[in-house]
Order: sequence, then C-alpha cells, then structure tokens
Amino acid sequence: DAACDVARALARAIDTLAPLADDAGVTLRAGATVARARIPEITLARLCVALLDNAVQHSPRGGEVDVTVVTDPQHVEIRVADRGPGIDPAHRERVFERFARSGEAGRRRGFGLGLALVREAATRYGGTVTIADTSPRGTVFALRLPSA
Repeated sequence: DAACDVARALARAIDTLAPLADDAGVTLRAGATVARARIPEITLARLCVALLDNAVQHSPRGGEVDVTVVTDPQHVEIRVADRGPGIDPAHRERVFERFARSGEAGRRRGFGLGLALVREAATRYGGTVTIADTSPRGTVFALRLPSA
C-alpha cells in the first residue's frame, strides 16, 4: 500500500491552485499537520486540487478557503471550507454525480467532474468524501482516508 505525507500533498495542491485563487481574490489557508494517509501522494494532491478548485470557484472575492486536517488512529480527514453561498439541500448528493453543476453560477464553468472523481478515487482507497456542513455562510467538504 502506498502511504503519503498529507502535508506535502496539501502543499502541492495549494501551490497548484494559488494562481487561480489569487486571480479570484481568494486566500488559501492551511494549518500545519503531521499525518500519513494510505493513498499515493500524487493522487491525494489531485483530490485536494479538485476540492480546493471547487471551493475557490464558489468563494466570493475577498473570501478565504481554509484547509484543516483531523486525525484519529484509523483515519485522516481533510476538511476544505469555503465562504460561498452553500449548497441547496436538494442538490447535496447530486454534487458528487458526474456532469452535475450547481444551479448558481460559480466563477467559471467546469465539466462537473471534479467532485465525482474525488468520490471515485476516495472510494478506491477505502475512503469517503462528504459534505460535512453547508449553510449560506459556506460549505465544508470532508475527505476521509485510512491512515498509514
């Protein structure tokens, strides 16, 4: 099984998304973490890029996207929180379907594949991705993976 340094994968993802976040006027913030997950580093970095990209798209100019990592003996959970308008309860599960796009306009239009691919990859490595919280003050996605 591949194991990776979660902080390093997150740093790669943040570096990748930083120019897009700067253009959108959104600040990316991540707390320090020491954790290892049972997933290849490049795969975890890609999943984090997709979650961060989604958060940046739905954050207002001047907003922040916060990334936190919570661990327990069996799992590592990466939480990505935006300050966007939230997700309509009717669309909560639909956001993970291929080609699904939210009714409200994000900054740019994607193909609606990002969150579906995050869910597929997380499942492949024994993990999950869920909407941990959503309200008019923002949404928190939680990517939970087995610890290494």
